[in-house]
Amino acid sequence: MQAGVKLYHQRHYAQAINKWRQSLNRLNNAEDRFITLGYLAQALCDQGEYEGMLSYALSQMQLATDQNDSAMKCEAFLNLAKAYERLADFTKALQYGKRHWIIRVWIRGRRVTLI
Repeated sequence: MQAGVKLYHQRHYAQAINKWRQSLNRLNNAEDRFITLGYLAQALCDQGEYEGMLSYALSQMQLATDQNDSAMKCEAFLNLAKAYERLADFTKALQYGKRHWIIRVWIRGRRVTLI
């Protein structure tokens, strides 16, 4: 996983993506898998591959749901919002962005009133 991060920071996106895809197959820890899925989503976004970004963001959401982890869901919603914004589906981008914000505020202990 860290080798991919190093390659990414060197702007070797394709190589980083390959490293992360390889490590994803070996990772058993849910948190490590979630982080790696996020790295993949971001790298694909940087390369303009928004459908691929969406696919990894959806995988993040599935993992977050399986783990019943609010912090993971919060980040997955943000990545989904970014992916749909890049794909010009602004309605979904706003919906997911709002859900990210609601969970983030809830995690911080504030009450949110939905309008």
